[in-house]
Amino acid sequence: MIKIYFNSVMAAFLFAALFQSVALASTPDLNNNSMELIKQIKATDYVFKATLGPCKNETVRRNDRDGLHYFTYSATCFIRPRPEQDCQAYRVTAEGTIDTPEQATLRNIQLKLLCSA
Repeated sequence: MIKIYFNSVMAAFLFAALFQSVALASTPDLNNNSMELIKQIKATDYVFKATLGPCKNETVRRNDRDGLHYFTYSATCFIRPRPEQDCQAYRVTAEGTIDTPEQATLRNIQLKLLCSA
């Protein structure tokens, strides 16, 4: 009886360890993965979700100061919804911090309206 209980406990422990290692392997590290960082800020920031459509020429610059991880995101993003025919995009410059390997926060966002006229 004790041997069956021990085997069940060991199986549960091994399953939990395997599940945790798979979860950790699939969690993106925003400190090292620019595409995941861009995806995360677009999914969580209200301005991106409500105002900006698809973006092009996206870049991320990173720097560390005083033990904190900072980033600057730059891109040209289409306006959603498109209110004008001649002004259809913003030049976006956003600055933020990477708070944990899985979480980033925008601290400042600047939108410059781009018009063709």
